[in-house]
Amino acid sequence: CFRCHGEDGADEGGLSNVLNIRKLVARGLIVPGKAAESDLMQRIVDGDMPADGDPLSGDDQSLLTEWINAGAFDFNAQANDSVSEFISPLDMFVLIENDLKTLNGSAPQFTRYFSLAHFANAGKSAAEMEIYREGLSKLVNSLSWGDKIVKPQPIDPGKTLFRIDLRNYRWSVATWEKIARKNPYDVRYQTDSAQFAYQITQTDQPVVRADWFVAVASVPPLYNEILELPETDREIEEILDVDVDSNIERGLAFRAGFNNSGVSQNNRMIERHETKFGAYWKSYDFAGNASQKNLFAHPLGPKGENAFEHDGGEMIFNLPNGMQAYYLADAKGTKLDKGPVTIVSDPQRPDRSVINGLSCMSCHTAGMIPKTDQIRASVEKNPGAFDDEEREQILTLYPKLGVLDRLMDQDKDRFLRALQQAGVSSSKKDPILQLARQFEQELDLETAAAEAGLTTSNFAKLLTRFPKLARIFAPLNVPGGTVQREVFVQNFSEIAQEFALKQESEVNSIGMQLVTIPAGTFTMGLTEGDKDAQDDEQPSHQVTISRDFRMGANEVTVGQFRQFVSETGYKADGGYRFDADRRRFLFSEDNNWDRTGLEQTEDHPVVNVSWNDAIAFCDWLSKKERATYRLPTEAEWEYACRAGTTTRFASGNGDEDMFIIGNFAYDKVETLLRPEDEDDWDDGFPLTAPTGQFQPNRFGLFDMHGNVWEWCQDTYAATFSKAPVTDPTGPAGDNGFRVARGGSWAHPPQRARSSERAAFKVGDRSLLTGFRVVQDVK
Repeated sequence: CFRCHGEDGADEGGLSNVLNIRKLVARGLIVPGKAAESDLMQRIVDGDMPADGDPLSGDDQSLLTEWINAGAFDFNAQANDSVSEFISPLDMFVLIENDLKTLNGSAPQFTRYFSLAHFANAGKSAAEMEIYREGLSKLVNSLSWGDKIVKPQPIDPGKTLFRIDLRNYRWSVATWEKIARKNPYDVRYQTDSAQFAYQITQTDQPVVRADWFVAVASVPPLYNEILELPETDREIEEILDVDVDSNIERGLAFRAGFNNSGVSQNNRMIERHETKFGAYWKSYDFAGNASQKNLFAHPLGPKGENAFEHDGGEMIFNLPNGMQAYYLADAKGTKLDKGPVTIVSDPQRPDRSVINGLSCMSCHTAGMIPKTDQIRASVEKNPGAFDDEEREQILTLYPKLGVLDRLMDQDKDRFLRALQQAGVSSSKKDPILQLARQFEQELDLETAAAEAGLTTSNFAKLLTRFPKLARIFAPLNVPGGTVQREVFVQNFSEIAQEFALKQESEVNSIGMQLVTIPAGTFTMGLTEGDKDAQDDEQPSHQVTISRDFRMGANEVTVGQFRQFVSETGYKADGGYRFDADRRRFLFSEDNNWDRTGLEQTEDHPVVNVSWNDAIAFCDWLSKKERATYRLPTEAEWEYACRAGTTTRFASGNGDEDMFIIGNFAYDKVETLLRPEDEDDWDDGFPLTAPTGQFQPNRFGLFDMHGNVWEWCQDTYAATFSKAPVTDPTGPAGDNGFRVARGGSWAHPPQRARSSERAAFKVGDRSLLTGFRVVQDVK
């Protein structure tokens, strides 16, 4: 099966690497313990597979059946030995920052990185990962005018991130920027580590994905641009210090002509010249075999009387480090990106076109391919067909058997030595082609999640909360479903925006995720035309938040508050408990944040906490983290909630389908609390919901609408009329009331609008109220 489903990256029918048992099980092709229910066996038994050969023998079918029924154990010893810690894009920048700090004065502006982390995150086997590493090393050295082979250096234990120095390959900073400008996966992160990397490397893209790079840099235009290949073969020959015409005239060129070629259906001739770096091979290819295109009748040329008339050619030449570079040209020597299929073809490509770079590399995996000359023997057998001068020149250019073989062996050995130095373990299969094909394949759920920088479960969860993306990527929700690479690339920027991949997201010592909110100006207060607006939301006014700040991506959880209480002995007794039988909130001094009647887990938002309790938590966290933690000001809260929007909710003006963005009161809650109400909402959570279960806003903040009211720092005032316009912190004085924002699980969406305000006493505790924190950014 592997020949069509994995070898050299082949993925017939969208099934790649049939040796990856975990993927076969995930896609439902194999059901461990149940061969009869396994789609793979059904296709084999029905004769659908193999598609282009004899059916599997009875013994083979019995062996597969026995293997599946025994549990489909992994017969590839290396399949599961690549298990490593998940590396998010933000983790990657931490690793890069740490690596940059070890360079000890080396010019960091020439330091760049390649990443294979998404492959490790997707569960690729150790064997697959090694092939990808080899593909990266082979390509960067095949694009180098440096005189030494330099392998990319791994900077992490899993060998998924690699450092290069542009100067080792004679790449300029401008060369890298040409690469970076074509990168569809460019995401600018705001973390300290990312900003450090951008600044010290002096580029906004110090790292790119290795598979994308290999796929695009192994073919034109990038292949030509990185190697700075000129417009004509004559210019290449000048670079290599080769005078083709003079070598032909003086008999210093060596030729072989033949009928049978792996890339051409017509006769072909190859010609070798010595260069300062090794060899320069030039082919003369023909679109036919008649008249002047008959090489056996016209073996001399391309100039002179009775010369052959070729239609194009391929050039292969050694780079200074021993690797090979490639060039395609028409009959006039003008550069081509793709060879006409009437002259040459690549059977490994769907359109059979020979693409400069990749097609040549995949064919010449071990260097020059030995060819036996047929021209010399033909001339010697027909001495009267050519005059003495022609015959002498032909016999000089087309040497005796063995001469060209020795030269080919010499050139092949040079290339194989370079491959070995680059860390390429086999010359039988091209790792560049395998990595490039991996990039071209369809994406399953696991791969798409890894490429988005998310775990599979988080990616699947988030997809359900974004209707547009859920529709585009609907096949991923089907067992074994895939999407085309083009679809993923086309929508990656929206994935990055909607999933808040661009936001800084750091985690402190208690597992609290903090998102950087950039400074800015917004309209605070009621939204024009909002029928649900209250008097205390007026007047709407422009407010400037002059400094960046970090805000908790989620409300403070039960588990985080428990750690605070455990470490400090803090007492927060007295509060409410939900009595489901009586449909009432009952107050008692015995109730507290840990006794609520709400079936709270450690991931639910903490409730039954007063403003004073929240302040005590912030004071503890500030000391623990040696940073300033506090409650958000009311202005900061609304600014962060709106996330650049001017509508009633961060998701828009309508309150339909609000269960996508938050946890609100719906029919079950109304039945529990107020049976007479008939609101029809179903967000899946009758009471509080664990944090992070709904669609985040554009800043990457979860549950800003609904779930629990959130305490703010400000003293409550019934109007904004006297509020300052820059960094307001509420009215002076203390009336004993503080602002709360965001609505709750027991309120309809109208009470959770971006501008909705509430006021509670500083000592009040409620099952509807919690909080989130902000951290000052120095």
